[in-house]
Amino acid sequence: MADEQIMGAEADDIQFIRTEDHICLSCVPVSTIKRMALSGDAFGNRMCYLEDISNEVCCPDVASCVFALEQAVSVRALQEMVNTTSTEQSSANQGGQTFRTLLYGHAVLLRHYRSQMYLSCLSTSTSNDKLAFDVGLKEDAQGESCWWTIHPVSKQRSEGEKVRFNDDVILVSVFSERYLHAYMSTNERGRVNASFRQQMWSLVPVSSGVARVKNPGFVLGGDVLRLMHGNMDHCITTPPPSESQAADDSGSLFIKSGAACQQARSLWRIECFKIKWYSGFVGWSSLVRLRHITSGLYLAVITDENGPKVTRIPKKNASPMAITFEMKMSKEKQVEENQEEEDNLGLPTIKYGETIVFIRHVDSDLWISYETLELTIKGIGKVEENRVMK
Repeated sequence: MADEQIMGAEADDIQFIRTEDHICLSCVPVSTIKRMALSGDAFGNRMCYLEDISNEVCCPDVASCVFALEQAVSVRALQEMVNTTSTEQSSANQGGQTFRTLLYGHAVLLRHYRSQMYLSCLSTSTSNDKLAFDVGLKEDAQGESCWWTIHPVSKQRSEGEKVRFNDDVILVSVFSERYLHAYMSTNERGRVNASFRQQMWSLVPVSSGVARVKNPGFVLGGDVLRLMHGNMDHCITTPPPSESQAADDSGSLFIKSGAACQQARSLWRIECFKIKWYSGFVGWSSLVRLRHITSGLYLAVITDENGPKVTRIPKKNASPMAITFEMKMSKEKQVEENQEEEDNLGLPTIKYGETIVFIRHVDSDLWISYETLELTIKGIGKVEENRVMK
């Protein structure tokens, strides 16, 4: 039955949005020409905000802007769901994974992918517009506060019609009957609220739910992973705090085994530079950047008086030249055509635990490797470490 649902959804054109698809909601707020995207953290701050995705110098945090379309139902069906008990609702949600095409007029439930919390209209109001409500993230989807109805901006679209990727839409809170609205605060930071002012949002495609189910185990943009060295149980990681002073700089990276491969300091997020299909399949010659999870710093190759070196740098210093890497099948020189990276979902190519990848720094044309050096650690003495180098 599940296979039939997937095949039926796959037969439908990929231009239509279905449940379990990942999207990015972008807009251009009034009083600015910058394109911004709805974003959230949920770690210490559950209020949603706008991330500038038009800034080519400073890398936008697209991973915080990804929302999964968890459910799409008619407004009448939503009212019946709200009236059921929480037990009945949770059991209904566990009835199996389906891929339902989104229609205009439907009520949608949007789950913030990074935090796994739900986009909600809150009961508080902190903006200057006292008739508006705050918009943030909630842990559960009970009640109407997490539901939004979707409506077309263009007169060429009508209620009941299938919603397409890249359509311009209006989102209305079922709870407050107010529009999802973007604005710039006094400190020039983008904010969102539920207001009586309309706002046009673009549905930017990020990833396909059907493609992820049909191709499990392949690397996607936005994945959090460990970079294992060849067939060995060694990974690229940072030194623990007790050893960080032994390194000659705070950006040092090492290849370690054992407990380091189970700790958060060895986790990286692979990020694509494109916004559309950001979480598409990562393939050969894909241009990516690697962000360290616990520090938020980017893997980079920079040049000083001693020549190029591999290090980690903060977002404000992360120029595309320093942090752009390429996934390659081998180190052999290949004749490549001058073509831009395709703006689509891509093909499943690199598989976890099976595919060996060489990582090349694009600007310097150097490869990520390692060297063995001797360090003196306080209380331990001299030890040999495999340090990551170009």
